[in-house]
Amino acid sequence: MGPTTTGNSFNSVKQSIAEKLERAASSLGRQSEEGSVLGPYGRQASEWLHQSAEYVRDFDIQRADAELRNQIRTHPGRTILAGFGVGVLVGLLIRRR
Repeated sequence: MGPTTTGNSFNSVKQSIAEKLERAASSLGRQSEEGSVLGPYGRQASEWLHQSAEYVRDFDIQRADAELRNQIRTHPGRTILAGFGVGVLVGLLIRRR
């Protein structure tokens, strides 16, 4: 699978996730407007879902990769500690099951 195929499938997944977030946001927004129990909390959650959909649409994997690589080069010790911490947390979660 080449980079173009991977990029196209990633973009289709991004689009699918963004559409589902938008549908959930619209549904929640309609429910909160109809005077349901949700009230202002429903409107706030709907707005957050809309913002999340926009974030997903605007996400650029190449830019995120470049920023992550730069962060690792700039702060290798911090990166190792963060990785160790995540590993310990995952280990604890797995052990409890």
